[in-house]
Amino acid sequence: MDNPIKIHRTLRELYLKYINSGMPFSSDCYNNERNELLLSDATICQPPIIEIVPKYKEVCTIEELCNKEGISKDFAEFVNCGLFDGSSKFIRKLYEHQVEAIVQATKGRKDIIVITGTGSGKTECFLLPLISDLINESKTWTKQGRPRAMRAMILYPLNALAEDQMIRLRKALDSKEGDGRNNARKWLDMHRDGNRFYFGRYTGRTPVSGTKEKADARLREERKEHERDWRAVIEEVEANGTTELLYQVPCMDEDSAEIWCRQDMQDNAPDILITNYSMLNIMLMRNIESPIFEQTKTWLQSDPTNIFHVIIDELHTYRGTSGTEVAYIFRILLDRLGLTPNSPQVQYLASSASMEDNEQTREYIGQFFGLTSEEVKNRFVLLQNPPSDEIVKPSVELPIEQLLQFNTNTSELLDNLNCTSIPEIVNKYELDKWLKYGMVKNGKVTASKVDDICTKLQLPTDVASNIVESIIKIICQTKTGNNNLMPLRAHFFFRNINGLWACSDPDCSSLSEEYKTAEREIGKMYKHPNSICSCGKRILELILCESCGEVFLGGFSQIQSGRNIVSVQQPVGASKNPYVVLKKWSQSKPIPQKSGWISVSYDNVSGEYQIDKSDGNYIIYQEQTETQLPYQCPCCEVKARGKGKDRIPPLKRHSTGVQKVNQVMADALENPAGVAPSRQAKLTPSAKIRLLPHAKIKMSPVGK
Repeated sequence: MDNPIKIHRTLRELYLKYINSGMPFSSDCYNNERNELLLSDATICQPPIIEIVPKYKEVCTIEELCNKEGISKDFAEFVNCGLFDGSSKFIRKLYEHQVEAIVQATKGRKDIIVITGTGSGKTECFLLPLISDLINESKTWTKQGRPRAMRAMILYPLNALAEDQMIRLRKALDSKEGDGRNNARKWLDMHRDGNRFYFGRYTGRTPVSGTKEKADARLREERKEHERDWRAVIEEVEANGTTELLYQVPCMDEDSAEIWCRQDMQDNAPDILITNYSMLNIMLMRNIESPIFEQTKTWLQSDPTNIFHVIIDELHTYRGTSGTEVAYIFRILLDRLGLTPNSPQVQYLASSASMEDNEQTREYIGQFFGLTSEEVKNRFVLLQNPPSDEIVKPSVELPIEQLLQFNTNTSELLDNLNCTSIPEIVNKYELDKWLKYGMVKNGKVTASKVDDICTKLQLPTDVASNIVESIIKIICQTKTGNNNLMPLRAHFFFRNINGLWACSDPDCSSLSEEYKTAEREIGKMYKHPNSICSCGKRILELILCESCGEVFLGGFSQIQSGRNIVSVQQPVGASKNPYVVLKKWSQSKPIPQKSGWISVSYDNVSGEYQIDKSDGNYIIYQEQTETQLPYQCPCCEVKARGKGKDRIPPLKRHSTGVQKVNQVMADALENPAGVAPSRQAKLTPSAKIRLLPHAKIKMSPVGK
């Protein structure tokens, strides 16, 4: 995968094909106009963003760190039982900022905020100090028992990120692979008298709400379902050896460290609780979760050396009003535990890829955690990316003509540039330096849109993107030893379509000539719900029949000065104002009987429709239904599928669903040609995908 620009182009084209096949118009003029509109800037996607992955300095292995710093060897042994893959053929070395995080957090007892880039191992920077403290404290635990309390609370802004963390924790703290390569439970059995480091996710998805007595029946059903899932995973692993599946669902073994239901966590607090600020706020207000906080408070008061870890991922997301709310929730939490923000028994561990070590950041830290500027200075260590070299414009000229001709034939490119290898091309024409120069903003190399790189390099406008694409493709093919010369990461942002709108005048003067036809029933299309077209006529929402592709217009009906007006704007008290669907009726056949459609006259300037003065040119549907849309198309007479409230009308708004778009993207990445798409994309080491609720895709095309 050496051409992220081409991948983005392919994804965009396949997404467009999905839209055209799922919501086809009956007329090519509509389809062509929609395609042009969707391909305009930031409608269905942003231009690809290219990021240079920093090369982080590898310092030492976890064993070497323990020997050097006098840290217990138990720590290194346990980390290599799951958090670091024990089955890997490669010796894992810690980055410099990871080493500093461990030393500063465990020996210096500093608060840590890791502000290195994406993919720099920030998660290890807070998990490793936490595991070190758990290893040290657990030396005093016995077979007879150990104090139950929260040793750490991990806060995530999104449940999707919390789910990712659960996979990591299952492998780090609860692994039990048959061959013993990743077997945290076996190590704890041998070295900690069988005690476990308990963890649990406490969010809205955690089963089951209510007291144990009231939720008993639902809890039994949930347990059966979890056990079925776990047995299915075991069978799959035994059959095919796919051990990674072991960490996708909660382990239901009796000696498991994961607490999967709320009631068990309420009875016995987990050592690590994963949640979000909304759920934390609810927990602090209810009595049912009180034991979690009381057990933790008792544990903290029992020994002044016991530390409660506050771990916050994506710290920068807590800004403005919501950030203030979260900050106060933390103050309430600490007060509930008998702590203050500056207590030596609380340790803050946070991460963010969008912050810098400056006065503004430190002021924000103080305000968020409730600390003075002096306390922030004394307590916090900010770990950031290593400083980059000064970037200057290369002196050698780019071989523009040869770069434009480069497609896939590498040997032809070598001949044209009189070079013997791809690395020689990069060195001779300083392509890596040109790319860095194109990404400089405010003196720093910054993740940049391809369009911005083209502008910075001052390339010929008509071919600029092709030249940058060739530069990126060549750099992606250049290796130094086993590693890439300059690892790149591509960020693709695709968005859902939340509707289309159109002028209600078929003779719209603002419509491009190429899209005008004698049969056209609507005017110019818009991607935003404006009220008035530039021609002065009313704009309404575009509705289409998924069966025949006919176009309709929709809007909210309201009475103004005794007149029925249809408008795209939803009025106050919309429940009393029905959503109506309007159709220009040019067909010679009569309106289907008992279909809810009636003949009206319509004024596309004022938006007024009149039932009693019908001119036969328009029909309207204004019956209130659960969907607001008619259950039968008057053109093809296709009726809704299903029954009752589950009926799916043939007419639909022009929008796509989040999950469906994610699936289209996943299938497209696995099968760029669109051949036999699978139900779920198989991820390979060269194509790492994260599908988030807003359909953001992160890809690492090449590099370590």
